[in-house]
Amino acid sequence: GQGDAARLDLAAPDVETRRIALPPGHPAGVAVLVESWDEGWSARVDGRPAPVVVVNGYQLGVPVAAGDRALTLRYRPAGLGPGLALSALGGLALAAWWALGRRRA
Repeated sequence: GQGDAARLDLAAPDVETRRIALPPGHPAGVAVLVESWDEGWSARVDGRPAPVVVVNGYQLGVPVAAGDRALTLRYRPAGLGPGLALSALGGLALAAWWALGRRRA
């Protein structure tokens, strides 16, 4: 019935990823993790993109349909992409400056 809970089989192959095997025969509902919600989380259920929702005011949850088998969550901080791009540009600028200095010498 409503409010029933089942333990989920969780694997964490790295810091940013959680893989969960959903129990066979589970009803439709929300898989809730003892993990704090953050906008950097994304989810896939059986390979399809799925929303990540706030549960209990702070926990991470993902709606699942009856019969879904696998849930994968990935965490990527909001500023990671732009930060990596700026770091790469800085590295290129430094390499160009170094090459120009060696060429003049």
